[in-house]
Amino acid sequence: MRIIHLTDPHLTSLPSFAAGRFLFNKRSLGAISWSRRQKHHLRSQLDLLVKDIRSEAPDLIICTGDLVQIGTEPEIIQAKDWLDELASICKVILVPGNHDCYQRESYQLIQRYWSSYLFEEREKGTGFPSVFQYQGITFIGLCSAQAEPFWSARGLLGREQLEKLKSILEASSDTFQCVFLHHPPVPSMCKKRKSLRDATLLSYLLKQQNVQMVLHGHVHQNKIYAANECTKVFATASASNVAGHAPASYRLFEIKSGVSDWEVIARLKVFGSSITKELTRHSW
Repeated sequence: MRIIHLTDPHLTSLPSFAAGRFLFNKRSLGAISWSRRQKHHLRSQLDLLVKDIRSEAPDLIICTGDLVQIGTEPEIIQAKDWLDELASICKVILVPGNHDCYQRESYQLIQRYWSSYLFEEREKGTGFPSVFQYQGITFIGLCSAQAEPFWSARGLLGREQLEKLKSILEASSDTFQCVFLHHPPVPSMCKKRKSLRDATLLSYLLKQQNVQMVLHGHVHQNKIYAANECTKVFATASASNVAGHAPASYRLFEIKSGVSDWEVIARLKVFGSSITKELTRHSW
């Protein structure tokens, strides 16, 4: 099975008057901040990356959030159009990021417009974790994003979601398990104001259940590290970034069942200007 991980495309545009519209609240500060950073995130770079993804003929695309900037309805609709375009390649699974859930009403808008990509158990009213099983692999999406004060980009899973995750992992222990979320699952992987509040509890659960792989975004960097002795964690840089220190990237995982265990080949593809290169190859 061929799986793509991309994250943090920050693909939507904000009109120049956005800051004025949301004067004196978090969105005004977010719009001002984005006006300074948007030069590093280009739709043309994202389109180049998606074109390359299409040539890889993947079976599944996993997106770990931050499609928008300040969680407004026009942005979320614009991102929905992009998701529909991405879905013309293959099945797409999504979890939201902190910019997507910028304010409380943003999450309701996400559920309205992005519902076909969230794979929540909506008919049961249980929300996240989302679960998708294919070819002996269990994909589990966690929602770490929530509305925060203007000075914070932290995440939280919460007790209920962690308890559900434990049950899902126990029930799928005979499969390859891939957990994906927006925030880093391990403490101290980013500044406190951007961290996952219950990362310690999540790390313990990943170790307890012998989860094989975790994917996340949020940090806008390409990293491979271990949550414990058996869980490999992959962070991927923003899919639209043109900055030299962390250019637009995506990861391609080829996962197949071996003679006695699962075999994984992970490739990182990085985009600098119009040049595409495979930066690393990792297998286990």
